[in-house]
Amino acid sequence: DILEIAKNGLLSSQKASGVVSHNIANANTPGYTRQRAELSEQIHRQGGFTLGRGVTIAQVKRLRNNLIDEQIMMKEHELGDLNERNRIYQQIEGAMVTTTGDGLDVGITDFFNSFSELSNNPQDINLRHNVLSNARTLISKFKDMGSDMKDIDEQTLAAARNRVDKVNTLLGQLADINADIARAEATGQPDLNSKDRQLELLKTLSSQITVEARYQNDGTLEARVGGVTVLSGTETATLRPEVDTENRVFRVRLDNGKLLDIGRGELGADAHMFEEVVPGVRNTLDKIANSVVEQVNALHINGYGVADNGQRNFFDPAGDTAESIALNQTIVDNPEHIATSSVAGEAGNNDNALQIANLQNLSLLDGESLASNAVQMMTDPGMRITELENRITSRESARQLLINQQESQSGVNIDEELSDLIKYQNAYQASARVLNEGQKMYDTLLSIL
Repeated sequence: DILEIAKNGLLSSQKASGVVSHNIANANTPGYTRQRAELSEQIHRQGGFTLGRGVTIAQVKRLRNNLIDEQIMMKEHELGDLNERNRIYQQIEGAMVTTTGDGLDVGITDFFNSFSELSNNPQDINLRHNVLSNARTLISKFKDMGSDMKDIDEQTLAAARNRVDKVNTLLGQLADINADIARAEATGQPDLNSKDRQLELLKTLSSQITVEARYQNDGTLEARVGGVTVLSGTETATLRPEVDTENRVFRVRLDNGKLLDIGRGELGADAHMFEEVVPGVRNTLDKIANSVVEQVNALHINGYGVADNGQRNFFDPAGDTAESIALNQTIVDNPEHIATSSVAGEAGNNDNALQIANLQNLSLLDGESLASNAVQMMTDPGMRITELENRITSRESARQLLINQQESQSGVNIDEELSDLIKYQNAYQASARVLNEGQKMYDTLLSIL
């Protein structure tokens, strides 16, 4: 028995030293979980006595707190949603606000002020050209903002589609890891490194979509989205985006047609921004552009220029959105057609110009002036960003606290591992000495015989 005890001691110390060495080698590996060899005594019964047979490795386990992991994944989920919303709001703010401070509100004010200046001398051709110049500047601002918002809209939709593909890829990778873990469990040698990769992929998946995860007895992962199983063992469901651009609806279905509740996360944030926020901003921008066109044309068509007694629109009535707004080409060709007079044939009459200039002071849209609507539209993204960043900071602090708690248990402490390594090395040397003494005993016995 002494040789068997020594052999078990040697093998167990060697295996435990290997586990410690593996920990030290992966001290800086992201997502690595510290492993520990749990030793257990070996015994057997013989002749009514319980005899010791040395030591064995009962198991090698990962030192993790699963409850903390669940809390970390919840924070990852919340941060994925908040960060994605924040990213898109920053894009919207970039489309709304200029670095020079001459935003849409300034363009609207300058445009109406140019009519006020023209009212001082309705026959001055230079002032009429100034009105056209300010009108072109305002139109350019509308078109630029409209084009930028259209790009953001398309990019948001593309991001949502790409995230569906990413979720499918993650599910496929998890299925492959499930297969590796199941095979290892079947041989009685758990694949702990694959379990680390499994956890990291699950965290990434949680940042994308609301997922409910459960571990099976064989170590494999089962995942559900909105109560529907999308991963079980090596079987995965395929998610497909379903987009209704006309009604602004983004859905996700399985390949069998079942509709999924994707919840929050980065994918949920993209869907929400595509369905509500981005079209809301575009609609507000178009309403302001349409109001400018309708209100100015309503007064302008009832006035008269100095070239003749014709009555004309100032803007092209067909251009009623930010991207389509345009001047009446007749006005562009001859600024003398700008209707400053309220009476035909009275070139010095400025009543109509004054009425158009006064539009900037009227509550024409949602109980506010046009410039005020523009200011509110441009400042709202910044306010949303501030709110989101405060929430992000709070969630990141909570996540970091949880990570620190987990690291205190699962992280590798080099000093502690070196201490364990010395301990197992000494145990190995001691077992070797026992083996040597056992050999001497057998040699003595054989010499007697």
